[in-house]
Amino acid sequence: VSKFFPQEMTPTSSRSKALALFSIMIAAREGDLESVMYHVYHSTKNYAQERFGPFDMTLLHLAASSENTKLMEFLLEYLEVDPFIKDSKQKLPVDYASSGCKTLLLRKMNWESRKGILYT
Repeated sequence: VSKFFPQEMTPTSSRSKALALFSIMIAAREGDLESVMYHVYHSTKNYAQERFGPFDMTLLHLAASSENTKLMEFLLEYLEVDPFIKDSKQKLPVDYASSGCKTLLLRKMNWESRKGILYT
């Protein structure tokens, strides 16, 4: 059970859907891998494509500043979130990242660029 999403809430009510979106945003921003995984595994929503907040950020944008490399790996490898996607301010997730998360994102972006050249 997620600390942001109590088990007794029903996923069909509009209030619980709004709270679920809000809680996954907070979980990603705080680097809470367990809560993000809970939402992903217990939802039919495609969180890889979902946009959040006034700047249309992805989970990757939100998680980039969290310093949780495991969360970043989960988003990049399991959800296959595009590391090149820009928010409404034309910023990439790597623009919000620091230290380990920035290194991880840069490696992934480098690989994706090379993969595009190798396999096209």
